[in-house]
Amino acid sequence: MLHPIPGARQTDELVSVMRGAWSTSPTPPLSYLDYRDLREQNHSLTGLLAYHSDWITLTRAGAAPERIYIGNVSANFFDVLGVKPLLGRFFLPEEETRPDAQPYVVLGYSLWKTRYAGDPQIVGKAIEIARHPVTVIGVAPEGFIGAAPGLRDDAWLTLNPLGTNEYRLTHRSIDFLIVLGRLRPGMSREQATKDLETIMRRIVAAYPNDHLGTNTITLDPMWRSPFGANGYMAATLPILLAIAGLIGAVGILTNSQILIVGAMVVGPEYNAIMGVALGIDKRAKRPVIRGLLALIAGFSAAMIVTLLLALAIRWSGHTPKLYSLGVRPVSSLIDNPNLFSIIVAVLAGIVGVVSLTEARASALIGVFISVTTIPAAADIALSVGYGSWSEARGSAFQLLLNVTVLIAIGALGLRAQRIIWGAREQAEAPRNAPSLANHLPRQRRSGDG
Repeated sequence: MLHPIPGARQTDELVSVMRGAWSTSPTPPLSYLDYRDLREQNHSLTGLLAYHSDWITLTRAGAAPERIYIGNVSANFFDVLGVKPLLGRFFLPEEETRPDAQPYVVLGYSLWKTRYAGDPQIVGKAIEIARHPVTVIGVAPEGFIGAAPGLRDDAWLTLNPLGTNEYRLTHRSIDFLIVLGRLRPGMSREQATKDLETIMRRIVAAYPNDHLGTNTITLDPMWRSPFGANGYMAATLPILLAIAGLIGAVGILTNSQILIVGAMVVGPEYNAIMGVALGIDKRAKRPVIRGLLALIAGFSAAMIVTLLLALAIRWSGHTPKLYSLGVRPVSSLIDNPNLFSIIVAVLAGIVGVVSLTEARASALIGVFISVTTIPAAADIALSVGYGSWSEARGSAFQLLLNVTVLIAIGALGLRAQRIIWGAREQAEAPRNAPSLANHLPRQRRSGDG
């Protein structure tokens, strides 16, 4: 979300291209011919890349086949992202659609390390993919895993490496490419959208039978791109929150702190909370609304299923004895918010922002088990099911307090880090200024081949 494409340069300049009605789970929007026309005719982007995600099998005599995820990409894929090869080179323009006698592949860093033992001489060697010999021309740098936020590619090939995609490449009605662009300096998304829509209208007028339905263009910043893991997160958040709510309810009923901690870890609500905070920081309404709706839907699902569980347990006579007697130490911590609730939420919010922006996933576990969101939602439902209305009110306030503080601290933390990073970049700019030597032709050194 904060680093949507690890390893890419200045991701705030990148936009994802959607054709048709906007959706959280879209299909690839463009054919190759439409993509090529948009790439060649636009005046608002410094580059427009395309890719298609798939899986394929690595094969080798005497070794077990291994399924890997690949990206079939346009030749400018790495260049638009600003990614430099660790070894070798990336694709050339003339290699984009040409089926070669022996096609080329770029290996991901992890695959190069694990499957090929980090062989420093891998460039130029032939490997076998789906029983076809393929020449390795480069290795991507460590940390770069592809252009789809949250998803991983192990290797990259061109759009027609084996000659099997010829039909796709020559028919406008075959939409199979996801497309990203990089805005020109000073160009806004709104201006770029108008530019691409003008081109798209010309394409639709020239080939109407291949463009039935809606053909409007929408550009999204990468942190809210509908392509990648964002759509999956939106779909699974209510399910995971409902499961976490059930675990939390059992923990409250049985006074089990272990189950409460487990519910906190399972709950994915922090992703949506940070989505709202990021939208506030970017002053963008759509992610704020989407994040709030996701939180409302998720917590509603958790409370509904937990209420049903509470009623079933109560009516069947299986309520734990201590809970029936009012001995509820876990519940009393949840439904009595106080100053310490605010302090913990503030500290957890600070740690959460730093963990996400510095890619320290382990620290996020501490955030998950510090905030009382899922337990509060579960306690609301349990209290309603057992008619404990004062406890329900206390837990509702606890839930609202934690979510509000986390969103506020998230937005403030992102703004503070943006200021700090800006000051750091300005301070380092003189040291990193390119020297004249960087612009001179490279001289052959002694020992060069």
